[in-house]
Amino acid sequence: MKLRVALIYPAPYEIGIANLGFNSVFRLINSTEGFICDRIFYNGKINNIDSNRDIKEYHILAFSISFLTDYLKIPEIINSAGIPVFSTDREEFFPLVIGGGNAFSLNPEPVADIFDAIIIGDAEGIIEKVLFEIKNGKDKWKLLEKLNEIPSTYVPSLNTPRSRKSVFKNRNGNSLPAWSEDGGNVFKDAGLVEIGRGCRWKCSFCPIGFLHAPPRFYEVDTIIQSVRKTKKQRIGLIAPVV
Repeated sequence: MKLRVALIYPAPYEIGIANLGFNSVFRLINSTEGFICDRIFYNGKINNIDSNRDIKEYHILAFSISFLTDYLKIPEIINSAGIPVFSTDREEFFPLVIGGGNAFSLNPEPVADIFDAIIIGDAEGIIEKVLFEIKNGKDKWKLLEKLNEIPSTYVPSLNTPRSRKSVFKNRNGNSLPAWSEDGGNVFKDAGLVEIGRGCRWKCSFCPIGFLHAPPRFYEVDTIIQSVRKTKKQRIGLIAPVV
């Protein structure tokens, strides 16, 4: 049996589909043996673009949060499925509630009690380890202890300090730059391709230079491969500094 993952972006489709990290995690999960992932958007109503499953049918609710203000929507979404909001009230193994994205890397504490585990920093290289432990887990509390041992994975119920953020360094290895075939509202009729992460300027008013340090940029050949995957004539090249 494949474990079902709801990858949730708490914003309308037109905004969330342009998030390259969200799309990258979607493909990562679906390429992992034993898992199937659907993308869900939220604007007062659940919008599942990949299947007709109800949110309560998933084994894992994985929230991708870019902005701190979207924290307010998390309890609404979980409540809509009839699932207890706080992690300590969810005694069964499933569903597990996991978080990731820039907002959590900035400050996960306002919603930490909701989550079984939170990935701090880049998901690549970490989420595969998290999924492996979930797939092989039998007891929920032993699973949480295992997840707590993974670098950059924060398990709030164990009261451990925030882990060091994950920094994905495989710019020119097997991983291609993140891409989306739909540019959403801003880049209509265009594909989007990530060409780099981080910013060398580290302006005090902007978190990107600190969240995604050190700056990393992809080689042209790998960018071209991702451009081809979008199958679009118009392409938006995405990075904090272009």
